[in-house]
Formats: sequence, structure tokens, C-alpha cells
Amino acid sequence: MSYYTRNKVLEIIKNYKVNAQAIRDNKIDYKSVGVAQGGEESAMPKARGVTSDPTAEVAIRHADRYDYFTQLQTDIKYLQDRIDRVPSRLIDTLELRLAGCTVKDIYYHTKKSQSTIYRELNEIADSVRGI
Repeated sequence: MSYYTRNKVLEIIKNYKVNAQAIRDNKIDYKSVGVAQGGEESAMPKARGVTSDPTAEVAIRHADRYDYFTQLQTDIKYLQDRIDRVPSRLIDTLELRLAGCTVKDIYYHTKKSQSTIYRELNEIADSVRGI
């Protein structure tokens, strides 16, 4: 059984905006500013390839622990790589859903019935999965 079931793809589409923002917010720029030294240590050569910023060292060590954000990125990439499979007649519904609109919001924008919107979302999920 595939990890990306219809329900999983629908969940990715539903939470796309929130998850994309969470990924952007999670990316913190750890710049190394170095630490000034005095005395004998200032004359000694520094080791090559070693970060002198302790905060950056900790961040680099713990970076691979963020499996949650890695999975979010994988899910978003899965969807983005397959959006071209969605039929053009369903693009409006998909774009509104990706923008964070609820089914009720989509109803107000498109004047389609909610059952039609749910049917279209299921069709979008199936086309993304390649079914």
C-alpha cells in the first residue's frame, strides 16, 4: 500500500498553506560570526573546516532531528511535482484550496455546491496520485 493515499493527498492539499509557512518559519539562518581571541591563541592558526560559532555547531548537530519538517517538505514536493496532472477544469478549485480556503470559502467564490467541491477535490487527489 502506498503512503500517499487519497486521504493523505487531500490532507496535504488542505494544509498546504499552513505547512509551507511553517517550513519557511523553521528555516533559521545560523551565521558564524566568530569569536575574538587574545594572547597566544590569537597568533595560533585555526583548524580548517571547523565552525567557530558554538550556536551554529549545536544547530548543525540537531538539524537532522527535525524529521517532522523534513516530512512536510517531502509531502509538499510530492504535490508540487504532480500538479501538472490535474485537469485544467479543476485548477480553480485546487488553487483556492492551496491558498487556504475552506470548502465553504470555495463555495462562495465559485458558486459550486459543496458536494461538487468535495467530488472535485477527490478527483484532484486521484489525478495527483496518478489514478
